[in-house]
Order: sequence, then structure tokens, then C-alpha cells
Amino acid sequence: MTNLRDMAQMRAAVHFCSGKLADAGLSLEYLIERELSQLEMELDLGRARKEGESNAARGRIGLAQTPAPVVAASDGPAKRRNRKPSWATVALPYMKVLFAAGHYKSAAVFYKALMLRAGESDSPFKLVNRELYCTKAGTTVSNGAMGNAWPKIRAQ
Repeated sequence: MTNLRDMAQMRAAVHFCSGKLADAGLSLEYLIERELSQLEMELDLGRARKEGESNAARGRIGLAQTPAPVVAASDGPAKRRNRKPSWATVALPYMKVLFAAGHYKSAAVFYKALMLRAGESDSPFKLVNRELYCTKAGTTVSNGAMGNAWPKIRAQ
């Protein structure tokens, strides 16, 4: 048991000295106990795995005897969680209408025009810290991102 405690103290000291955990307010004692419990779990898992392999070798428990999970033919790949749409998907129709109504020579000029119109009832943007924020997408839109979407905006 002392070897595990020594190993846990070394691991905890490495984590503590990295500075990230120290800044989070975690004490060295807490880290030692956490590492000790982690090492004990790893040791128990290793013992269980070794015991399972020896039982399988003796023929008591066959590894191939465990039933495979049944997958129905209608089950497709696992579905992703619903994600928010990108800002370009949400705002592109609005930006195309705005672009057609005015004369904008560059993405930077168009970005400034969007900033002036941010917060209006039909605008998908609001102004947060002098930057456009797309409320439906939940993200800020920088001038550079607008420049990347500029060819799509200009396409009629």
C-alpha cells in the first residue's frame, strides 16, 4: 500500500506543479487522495482482467460465450445531438436582401452597415462589445468571417 501512496504523491505533485490545478484552488492533499483512489481502481481493474483471462484459459468462462448486442436492421448510425445552425445559414437571406438594396464595395463596408442595422426588428444580429452577435446561432461574427462569406453574399 505504501508503494501506491508514493505513486499517488508523485502523480499529484506533477499535477499540482503544472499550475492549472493549483490555480483552481485544489490542495495537494486532495490531489493525493484523488490519485490514490484512481490507482486503487486501476489496480482492481487489472486484477479483475487478469482473473477473467485465467478463468477463460481454464475454460470456466468463455469469452466468445458473451452474447453480441443485437442491432436491428432499421437502426441507422447514431444520431447527433441537435446543433444550432451556423451564423451564415441563419443570416444569409437577410444579408442577401440588404446587399441587393445597397451598394457595398467590400465585406468591411458591408460589415459596418450590418453593425448600424444590428438590433432592428428584422435583423438576426445584435451588437455585443462592438461586434455582431447572431442570436439564433449563438455566436459572434467577426469582420474576417464576413469576408469569408462575402462570395456567397454577393452571389445572386
